[in-house]
Amino acid sequence: MPSPGLVPMIVKSCSRFAISPSNFPPGFARAHFSVRLSWADEVNCKTDEIRAAWHAGDRIGALRIAARFFDRSIETLTFKRGMNAHNHPGFYRQLGKDPEQLTQAALESLAKKFSL
Repeated sequence: MPSPGLVPMIVKSCSRFAISPSNFPPGFARAHFSVRLSWADEVNCKTDEIRAAWHAGDRIGALRIAARFFDRSIETLTFKRGMNAHNHPGFYRQLGKDPEQLTQAALESLAKKFSL
């Protein structure tokens, strides 16, 4: 049981819940919290988000999500390069590269990898 001066507060960390004391005095505490019994409807992995964006017609949005993958595969590096070429076309032109071509190659690689 918490001390009289401490108010328990629910903190979400990944999929676990923990109780931690609040730094506010009891007079400032709010009694508002919500409890979810099922997270299954709200869990979206990145591949689901990519497919949803692609099918909604937002191909650049799908590429933006794919460019945030953490692995260092050839496909992910292609996604990152394509997104950077889309965001900074002037820089890639200075390097002598065609930013539209790099972006298009990244989109084609994305469609192939995720069967879009």
